[in-house]
Amino acid sequence: MCGSDGTFPGGETAAPGHQHPEEVMRRVVENLDGEYGPKHNTPNGKPIDTAVAIILSQQNSAVSGKACFDELKRRFPTWNDVRRAPVDAIEDAIRTGGLARLKAKRIHALLEALAERHGAVEIGELPDRQPESAIAELVRLPGVGPKTARCILLFAVGADVFPMDVHIFRIAERIGLLAPKTPDERAHRIVGALIPEGRAYSAHVNMIAHGRTVCRPAAPRCDACCIAEYCEFAQRRLDAMDRRQSDPRFA
Repeated sequence: MCGSDGTFPGGETAAPGHQHPEEVMRRVVENLDGEYGPKHNTPNGKPIDTAVAIILSQQNSAVSGKACFDELKRRFPTWNDVRRAPVDAIEDAIRTGGLARLKAKRIHALLEALAERHGAVEIGELPDRQPESAIAELVRLPGVGPKTARCILLFAVGADVFPMDVHIFRIAERIGLLAPKTPDERAHRIVGALIPEGRAYSAHVNMIAHGRTVCRPAAPRCDACCIAEYCEFAQRRLDAMDRRQSDPRFA
């Protein structure tokens, strides 16, 4: 469906079943809501907390990442305290989560950049900005890429933006909405533009759940998939399974 550059030939093209990509995504989001339940966002209003938590979550379990975050806050009550602390002290506080040195440097660099930009460890008035403007501002911070910027806006501010993760990339590629290896920012723009208005949070949470349990990297459960009818990968795989079952050599 997609060209090698991650775009649709001629700007747009038919999706599986000759449907428009936006229509496919609408039905995917609806089916996932039906399977996992619609999710409703409750933004935490803490963009710096969210940014640091995302750094700590990288290559880490949710439980371990939260434990590191809680220990960091226990030792350093304010983000300015963290900024003033030696990197070694930050590393020690988050050591149990793995990659502690790298993450400590990233957290320290982020807080320093915020202090330099705003005169204090604060992130600015994100709710008052248009999402694209806020994303452009956030990705200028060290360690903040397209996904992290959108996670900050989605989870802290409640903006209707759509962060991609490894599960969502896989699902979008298998459906046929993204070409493999589409660059990160381009993929965010392509898929984000297809998400129905007001549904970014539910789509994000449910697509991750679906990628973990059904649309897995290995041994995907296409026969139990609630969006298989819209998925090019699933249709090919299910057709192959049908041919195998009807072949007398495998009887």
